Amino acid sequence: RKGYETVFFPYINSGVPDSAFLVFTGQEAWVASHTEALKRFFACLREGLKLVKSWQDEQWRSYTATLEGRNGDEERAVWKTILPMIDDGGGLFQHNLEEIRKLQDILCANGLLDTPYPVEEIFVNTHV
Repeated sequence: RKGYETVFFPYINSGVPDSAFLVFTGQEAWVASHTEALKRFFACLREGLKLVKSWQDEQWRSYTATLEGRNGDEERAVWKTILPMIDDGGGLFQHNLEEIRKLQDILCANGLLDTPYPVEEIFVNTHV
């Protein structure tokens, strides 16, 4: 966020389902000049996911106790559902363009996005 305003919008308040994914964005020039930092960041994220994967009931209870307004059992069920998508050779850090298009359609339909964009040009599976 250094030097740039970061904008977060509460998409779940506009009819967009809560989702179990993160989107990282960056300008191409910045990505090119910070490649090593990005590689380290994604390596750390992978290690963090491995750690969470090893959690037992006690660790889940401790984590979900800090999530105000969230249901611990539901959070763990979501994790178990998405785990096959991101685990060992799954789609970790890979974009599913069809799903992104569906999200874009929802955002446009709810007035959160004025213009549909060519997602295949914006969301590229590179640098990871």
